[in-house]
Amino acid sequence: MKTITDNYITAIKRRNDFKGKSGRPEFWYFFLVVFAVSLPLSLLEIAFTTLGSPLSTLFKILTLLWTLAHLWPGLAVAIRRLNDTGRGPTLAYIAYGSGAMMLLTDLFLGGIPHHAIPSGTLIFSGFIVIIAIISSILLLVFACLPSEEQVKKSAQAREAKALMEEIDKLEALRQSGAINDKEYQQMRQRLMGEA
Repeated sequence: MKTITDNYITAIKRRNDFKGKSGRPEFWYFFLVVFAVSLPLSLLEIAFTTLGSPLSTLFKILTLLWTLAHLWPGLAVAIRRLNDTGRGPTLAYIAYGSGAMMLLTDLFLGGIPHHAIPSGTLIFSGFIVIIAIISSILLLVFACLPSEEQVKKSAQAREAKALMEEIDKLEALRQSGAINDKEYQQMRQRLMGEA
């Protein structure tokens, strides 16, 4: 079984693979590591900014570098995860694109008072935030789903179990004398032919 670090390293190594598939562990452990490092960096940045320390700039740069370094591998692992669930990459592009637009909007409009920003720009920014939130939630929901292959295997297992139960019922009917051997064979062949 792969560890958290193995899954994280695999996701980093496969950063240019947008066609393959990634299982749930690779996706979730990658983002767990990214979050586990981003959170303390961000909290330290906020703490040092509140204290008025020059270290806040250092942590702001470290947070930015960490985030930028994981954007591309994060997009790749999200697309591979969607591929694994039988969905295309469109949702990942929407989530990442709207997130990038939010960051750019904040970067360019962050220091401007709201009353100085044109209302159309504020409406557009709000629309982008809504798209980012909805697409991110959908991406997380789809990432939780089992792979297409797992769904097919479980469906095949259910069908096989149902077939075995029907054959057992036929066998019980034969042993009770309700049907003879010839009828049993015909009914069994009919069941096997349907499977």
